[in-house]
Amino acid sequence: MKTLETERLILRPLTTEDVNEVFFLRSDEIVGQYIKREKLKGTDGAMRFIKRINREVAESKIYYWVISTKSSKKMIGSICLWNFSEDKTKAEVGYDLHPDAQGKGFMHETIMQILRFAFDNLILTEVSAYTDYRNSASIKLLEKNNFKIQPELRDKGNENNRVFIISNESR
Repeated sequence: MKTLETERLILRPLTTEDVNEVFFLRSDEIVGQYIKREKLKGTDGAMRFIKRINREVAESKIYYWVISTKSSKKMIGSICLWNFSEDKTKAEVGYDLHPDAQGKGFMHETIMQILRFAFDNLILTEVSAYTDYRNSASIKLLEKNNFKIQPELRDKGNENNRVFIISNESR
């Protein structure tokens, strides 16, 4: 998978060396407070997650990047394109970020780069994002990147989520 760069960040493939950071991001109460997913149990769970993600990347089912600063290879977050439509023209973006890295514009830089990749390299027509209506930081991030709320759409199984979409034409 292609490594991407922004002004301050490197978006790189996930490796087994990221196991402790993956465990933290997928088990921390603050990071996961608005995400309806099972928390990882120990680094064994994190290693299984890494292997599954890398298998799905190899099978071209998802695109997944570790977010790290150029000054450190340490994982501070992740972003992925997944849940592709059957015709591979639409995908969902998902992301998380270590609390110490929040509020610094890192995710804005990351999303801009991933949208360029999605629309210019994968030739997607639309990218969606699901976020909890109480997660004001995520909503602000999506709106800043030209995602528009779709009040008529619902996330089945998660009534707190709101659906945001950006199309290639509206970016």
